[in-house]
Amino acid sequence: MGEILKKLFKKIIFFICILIKKMDDDELIALSAQLSYSFVLAFFPFLIFLMTVIGFLRLDSQQVLIFLQTLLPDEIYLLVHNIVKFVIDSREGSLLSLSLFLSIWSSSAGFRAVMRGLNKAYDVVDTRNYIVKIILSILYTIGLVLLIVLMLILVVFGGIIGDLFVKFFVDYVDVNIVLKSWYLIRYTFIITLMVTVFAVIYYYVPVVRDKKLRWVLPGAVFTTIGWILISMGFTYYVNNLSNFSTLYGSIGTVIVLMIWLFLTSMIILLGGEINAILTNKNLEILKFNNTKKILN
Repeated sequence: MGEILKKLFKKIIFFICILIKKMDDDELIALSAQLSYSFVLAFFPFLIFLMTVIGFLRLDSQQVLIFLQTLLPDEIYLLVHNIVKFVIDSREGSLLSLSLFLSIWSSSAGFRAVMRGLNKAYDVVDTRNYIVKIILSILYTIGLVLLIVLMLILVVFGGIIGDLFVKFFVDYVDVNIVLKSWYLIRYTFIITLMVTVFAVIYYYVPVVRDKKLRWVLPGAVFTTIGWILISMGFTYYVNNLSNFSTLYGSIGTVIVLMIWLFLTSMIILLGGEINAILTNKNLEILKFNNTKKILN
């Protein structure tokens, strides 16, 4: 048993060494900065479009805001609070048309940046037509909106569904067990949905043939868990330990938003790097060994 753990530990260390080298070769930090800049430009048009769609679904703005507050640092939450409330409660059709145009263009730029980053991870060149890239990025954006709406519906209506379960099972099972079980099922489904979203992105975005599902799942799982932990950790840090507002004043909110989007970008690209290494394992090991020979 000890020998097996020792071999596993060596493999993990070796994989991390290859990953660090590949991150350096692909300039992951610089790519993350580029991607986060694209996300900054796309953030508010995308948010307005998303909340307009949610508004037409008659979801309660307060429930949506409570969900966002659990994910976002206070500075970012306060920045988007009024926009979210106004857009959901107003249900303006003209606003939907305007934000649709803006979000499609801005988000397509964001997804094209994702395409560049993931293709670089696989060391391939995207030769597809520019129009094709725009159409694909629009489809990805629409798909992402629909999935986010589905997650929000689960969160908003989760309490109502939980109450129905309680009424149905109250005579057979303890109420606390029913509520805890539903809570676990609901958030397990949301996390599974997030893994699915990232797996689809990692499978279809890079221009790589002969990909297999098992080669994109590790990166999708890593990105999902990593993004949740990074978001929760960064939110805790900003809300409890930092003093961005004191140091930077009103611009502190923008700085917090940019850092959060940068960390998000880095996690997404890092998941792609992990998948690329697993897909081209022999090639990456050869590159790593050749680098060691040159250094020695």
